[in-house]
Formats: sequence, C-alpha cells, structure tokens
Amino acid sequence: MDEHLLFLDESLAIGAIKYFCLAGYIISREDYTNKLIPKVNALKQNIFGKTDVILHEKDIRDLSGIFKCFTDTLKRKSFWTGIHKILYESDIHVIGIGVSKNVVTKIYKSRYINSDYNIALHSLLENYVYFLERNNSKGSVIIESTNVTADERLRNLFHDIVSDGTLFLNRSAYQKHLSTITFYIKQDNNTGLQVADFIPNAINRKISGLKPKPYSTINIIDSKLYDGHLGLKDRFGLKVIE
Repeated sequence: MDEHLLFLDESLAIGAIKYFCLAGYIISREDYTNKLIPKVNALKQNIFGKTDVILHEKDIRDLSGIFKCFTDTLKRKSFWTGIHKILYESDIHVIGIGVSKNVVTKIYKSRYINSDYNIALHSLLENYVYFLERNNSKGSVIIESTNVTADERLRNLFHDIVSDGTLFLNRSAYQKHLSTITFYIKQDNNTGLQVADFIPNAINRKISGLKPKPYSTINIIDSKLYDGHLGLKDRFGLKVIE
C-alpha cells in the first residue's frame, strides 16, 4: 500500500474575508522526501544563502525580518517565480473547505452548532480518505501546532472522525486508510507546512470575491484541485459550505 501525506493550513474569516478556510495538499511520501524538500531547500539556498529560513507568506508580503531583502524587486520576483515553479511541477492534489460565516451566524441559530473547524475537518477528511481509497494508499495529516489545548482538541476531533466515520464514508474507510495526525511548531522548519502556507489565503480571497494579491498562487492551485477522478473539483477539491 502506498503512503500519502496531507499538509494543512487555515485562513480565518476576518473583515472582507467571508470564510473559514481549511486547505492544503496531498503528496506521496516518496515525492515529498525526494523531490519537494530538495527543491524548496535549493530555492532557500539560492535566495537566502541558507536553508533554515522558515517561509511564512504573511511575513514575506509584509517584508518582515529576513524577508526585508524582498524590497529588491528582482530578488522578490525570483523567489515567487521559484515558489510557483515548485507548486506547478509537483505532483500534488489540493483539497480545501470554505465555511461561510453565514452558516454559523445567520442560518443555524443553535447553541449546539459545531465550530467552523469541526465542520471543515469532517468534509475535508472525507475527501482525503476518498482519495486514499481510490489510490490504495495509507495517509497521515500534518498541521502546524497552535498550543497544547488547541492541539489536544483537534487531535480528539480527528480520532472521533476516524472512530465514527462521516456522512458518506463509514469508519471502516477511515480506519483502513487514515493513520495519524502530527503537529509541528513553526520553528521545526517543516518544509511541507511551509508550502501549504501559500494555499488557504489565496483560496479564501477567491471564494470571498476579492482580487488576488501580487504573485498569487491561485491559478496553480486551481489547476491542482483534486477532482475525485470524476472531474468534480467543486466537490472533492474545493468545497464551499454556505
């Protein structure tokens, strides 16, 4: 049985951003180890002269810390060209869920409503496990650590889903194909999570009807959306709940 990894990140509903977005990409462990990590490290070495730089889109766009060097237009363009090339050439499948603020604030007026994260994770894991089944693969989820309490809450939710199953897939699918959820802190310099950081904000701006930011990755993301082997990107790749 093959092995795939799902690297996840999130984008919150703030201001003109109308959705909570949980999104990331699926990649085989072999491609992650032998292709993605070396390519990202080569880009870091080329731009910064070292590989221990932790890529974070917000800091990059804010020209914060080490990314002040991107006041140099040519260096900034070279970096973004490199990121786009890595995403375009990688054999990845993007999956994401957008949960509208209206779902929890206007439609379901219940004290028992699930959190945005709960709603998103159920749908996203269902699409991930469907991918794993279709590819005869075992999968793991990798996500950035927030704090001990939040990590524990998310880990418990993950195991509840694996134990119970979801709307379309029963627990047997989860227990056969889904293995673990792993948390890394930002300082761990995890390559997969740094690449995932360039996905949810671009998606959230698109589904919120906002103009893409300069050097946006959205066109590449659109081309990499998982379609369930059925051409249904809006169901298996990017599902919007509103």
